[in-house]
Amino acid sequence: MTADLESTAREAAKRLRNWRESGREADTRGVAYVGEGVLRCALCGTTLVVAQEDKGWYAASFSYSCADPGCGQGALPVAEVDRELEEFTRRRLKEPAVVAAWRATRLAKLDEQIADARLILPWCWDQRRRRQLSRRLAPSEWLFTPSTCMSGSRYHLYFFGAELTDLIVERARTVAEPQRGRSVGELAQAQREWAYLWLDLRRLKRRQVRRMLGRRALQEIDDDWEQRQTRLWDLLKETDWQYSGPARQPLDDRAMDQEWSQSPGAMARQRQSLLAYALGDNQLVLSATAAAGSRVRVVPAVSGGVFGAV
Repeated sequence: MTADLESTAREAAKRLRNWRESGREADTRGVAYVGEGVLRCALCGTTLVVAQEDKGWYAASFSYSCADPGCGQGALPVAEVDRELEEFTRRRLKEPAVVAAWRATRLAKLDEQIADARLILPWCWDQRRRRQLSRRLAPSEWLFTPSTCMSGSRYHLYFFGAELTDLIVERARTVAEPQRGRSVGELAQAQREWAYLWLDLRRLKRRQVRRMLGRRALQEIDDDWEQRQTRLWDLLKETDWQYSGPARQPLDDRAMDQEWSQSPGAMARQRQSLLAYALGDNQLVLSATAAAGSRVRVVPAVSGGVFGAV
């Protein structure tokens, strides 16, 4: 192997790790509740914070409170406010203009992630180059044979293929206009078949397989793994995919599966993202008294100051 090829494999491995890490950034930001950093006080305009009212661990012990100690607005339970936030979000996410904005933004993000992944894919198509990439993903395996049938290099490549497949499937389901290309179900099926083998291998020790079934069984496992991953990598050479079912809607997001008032701390980042689409260029203010049946009100965005009546 030449020095230039080795350097390229090193860069591909680094790019693969960075790509996988970037896909998890949205889930690692410190947001515990959907209204955190979004709601403002109706009296003074200060951003509300979540305060713990007692030493309990239940949602009812947490409240949205004004960060200004001189403000006279009292605290409101998180569960009650989140119920109103969910009602507002569901209502707005049914409007065509909001759905169109969500779809355009989501497709742009998916296209960016898929395009970045395609820079790495050529290293997965050819078995020889795939081994070079594996050497950089798990360098210790070339000195010590892994104890399990699921090695570190297999781990990285498997999840890269699985995560990229999920993005392509989501994109095909999100596009509203009819598309041409291979059925995305074919790609999903190939990934599932690879996943079934992954679930089996992660529990197997190489020493046990060799002692009970012989070396040939280990070779058959390796051949089966190679066959299933090659099938997926070959399909990922395609760039045009189509989905025959109805287009995905923002309300289909997993963040909308549970009632927000019953699970205030669940998927807060994803829920806040949907709330942002529903809100548009406006702001949300929270009042201690209900106006028209709701304490959460929508007001035009302002640079600062006190909010007036809406």
